[in-house]
Amino acid sequence: MVDVPEGFSQLAEMPHWTELAAREPWASASDILAVDTYPNFVFAQPPRADVVAQRVAEAVALAGGRPVWIAETGIGVLGAGVAAGGPETDFSEENQAEYYAASYDQAARAGATGFFAFGWWRDPGIGAPPGGFSAEDAEALSDVAALYLNGTDAIPALVDFGLSHLDYAVTRLPGLVVNVSTHFGVFAESGVPRAAARALSSRFPNAPARL
Repeated sequence: MVDVPEGFSQLAEMPHWTELAAREPWASASDILAVDTYPNFVFAQPPRADVVAQRVAEAVALAGGRPVWIAETGIGVLGAGVAAGGPETDFSEENQAEYYAASYDQAARAGATGFFAFGWWRDPGIGAPPGGFSAEDAEALSDVAALYLNGTDAIPALVDFGLSHLDYAVTRLPGLVVNVSTHFGVFAESGVPRAAARALSSRFPNAPARL
């Protein structure tokens, strides 16, 4: 299940994931209820492990005794030498490690019995956009993130930003979103583990120490 905000499911005239989780014949035909959740998909701080735990709690309530797993979750990490620019884009190794560790721990406490950290690969990390991360980047990414956290209530602010920063919204924002949302790897390109890999390895003893 993908935790699309309910308002967007309604706009698309599609069932919300909480409805699908209990719908037959899928409910009785599935052995596990697995949920994807990416609260930090496009912004770095604060790490929202609490949202991961909330999704688990919601799934446990709907699972009817089936095991609940986090099927995917992840957060980006800056490439070597890339400056953060501000908390919204501070995708540091330490921030990534905090997200994965806290998400795992809180998900387990909420009742999850499986956890897939989407990022177990080598990755150069998030690159610096032209001119580095800017105040506009921080504002735009916060508005995009609000779509996930607040659903359709966040649309007016994003529209206002886009209309008042039209050239930016067309020429810079799409590439920025792709940049920060596609570099989840917990290993550097060399195969050396980042802090997140070490944090996860302490929770998954059979995980490889190096790739």
